[in-house]
Amino acid sequence: MKENSFGNYVTMDEQTRLKLLEGHVDVLTPAAEEQNKRLASVRCPNCGVRPCQPFIDCARPFVSGEVLPRKLLNCTNCSVTFDPDSLIQLNLGRLPTDSEKMASMFINVKRSKE
Repeated sequence: MKENSFGNYVTMDEQTRLKLLEGHVDVLTPAAEEQNKRLASVRCPNCGVRPCQPFIDCARPFVSGEVLPRKLLNCTNCSVTFDPDSLIQLNLGRLPTDSEKMASMFINVKRSKE
């Protein structure tokens, strides 16, 4: 028996877990892989750095019809928090340096040509 902050609990052995999951389709693994791939390709709208650190949006974690929680991104370079789908910035972070502004403009020009 293991103990945690919720008291005592018993974990289910692996054979029982596998038997209970038998016949069910795994929808979480493909969805998580696709979400991770999509989030890794998003650049920061403020400084252009990629990849940014994903975290669960605690204010609105689940959206109707989605199997995974909704995630926001936090730039590890300039500390901007933003929505990866709309690129709307939820905080200002720090102002980008001139070289970061130039890199961001180059990235945006390159995207518009593709």
